[in-house]
Amino acid sequence: MDVLIRNADLIATVDDLRREIRGGWIALTGNLITGIGGPENVPTPAETSGAEVIDAAGCLVTPGLINTH
Repeated sequence: MDVLIRNADLIATVDDLRREIRGGWIALTGNLITGIGGPENVPTPAETSGAEVIDAAGCLVTPGLINTH
């Protein structure tokens, strides 16, 4: 994991279920989202060792969108 965005007020996943996760986190490795979850399963300090940690309190976090046409 290179970056952990944590403590987001809301994560809009834009997945098939249109999930919205309050108090969630997103893990990034390189340019890929490698993990996503809620406050009940935040990665431990050992799992985030060496990662840049971004506190997203007060923020809405959405995935990057790619225009493929």
